[in-house]
Amino acid sequence: MKIKISIVVIALLAGIGFLAISSVKKETRKFYQLNEFQDALKKDEHVFNDKFLIVLGNVKEGTIKKSGIQADFTMEMNEVSLKVHHNGKNLLPDTFQDGAQVTVEGKYNSEKKEFVSEKVMAKCASTYSSGQTPVAKEGVKVK
Repeated sequence: MKIKISIVVIALLAGIGFLAISSVKKETRKFYQLNEFQDALKKDEHVFNDKFLIVLGNVKEGTIKKSGIQADFTMEMNEVSLKVHHNGKNLLPDTFQDGAQVTVEGKYNSEKKEFVSEKVMAKCASTYSSGQTPVAKEGVKVK
C-alpha cells in the first residue's frame, strides 16, 4: 500500500515539475527597443525565427494600412525602421495611430523581413508626454 502511494506521489510531482518547466520555457520573452533589435538582426537575422519577442518603437506617419482586423504598418526609432504585420489575433487598441509609441508582441519572419505581431499596445503620442499628466477635459476631474 505504501509503495502504491509513493509511486502516485512521485508521478504527481514529476508531472507538476514538467508542467512548470515547460510553461517557463514557453513564456520566455525577449524585449528589445527597435534600434537594439535592428542591431541584433545585423549580426544574424535567422536567430530570431520562431522566437517570441517584444519590440518597442513608434508608428511611422502614413504607413498604417488596415484590412479588417489585420493591419500593416512600419515602426521607427532613431532612423531605423521595421515592417510589421498585425495578424488580428488581438484587436488593435483605440490609441493605435500615426506617431504613437507602440509595443508589439510576436515573431520575426526573416524570409519576409517583417515582424508578425499577435498583440499591439499603443500609447497615444498626442495625449501624453514624458513627465506630464493627462490634461482634463471639460467636466472631467483628474486626480
